[in-house]
Amino acid sequence: MTKRRQNVLVSVDSSSPAKRKLSLDDLLQSFILDCKAKNLSILTLKVYEDSVLRMKEAFQEQQMPLDIYTVTSRDIKNYFIAYMINQGKSDNTVNSRIKGIKQFFKYLFTEGWITQNIADELHVVKAEKLMIQTFTKEQVADLLAQPDRNTFTGFRDYTMMMILLETGMRISELCNLKIGDIFFKKSTYKIRLNIKVSA
Repeated sequence: MTKRRQNVLVSVDSSSPAKRKLSLDDLLQSFILDCKAKNLSILTLKVYEDSVLRMKEAFQEQQMPLDIYTVTSRDIKNYFIAYMINQGKSDNTVNSRIKGIKQFFKYLFTEGWITQNIADELHVVKAEKLMIQTFTKEQVADLLAQPDRNTFTGFRDYTMMMILLETGMRISELCNLKIGDIFFKKSTYKIRLNIKVSA
């Protein structure tokens, strides 16, 4: 009688030795290249790269080792997020950098560089809602009185200021406004939206 062979499941480490040799700087470069391939904006790339570099600096300044393969969410909360808050960084700055490193760790997990996605355990801080100060009527009147409307450039500047004031149009939208976008008989205009869709 033939004895059947018993199959045994053995866990295999999905991280290859070659991947383990990459430094934080190499992983960051790989991350940024991946973001470029997705056609993310230059500003987004800068925010992501700066976030990771600031995290690296924070650990170094506190003389704490940063092993990207074993670092935990608790380490990042203690030595990066809390560090920024203690330095008096604004809520917007802190949250921007948190979002940046979340994308970085998400990429590392998706590509198999790390075995746990610690990005899921990182959360933005509650930002303080600030009241935006507006101009008084007197300040608006003073601003509109500045251009010399008897000259071409003065009348042009006054017209642009009035458009911004009356419509709430962004400066970039005003700069992109063409003659063909203005319908004088209907007293209307068309705003060209410059929307970049990320993959």
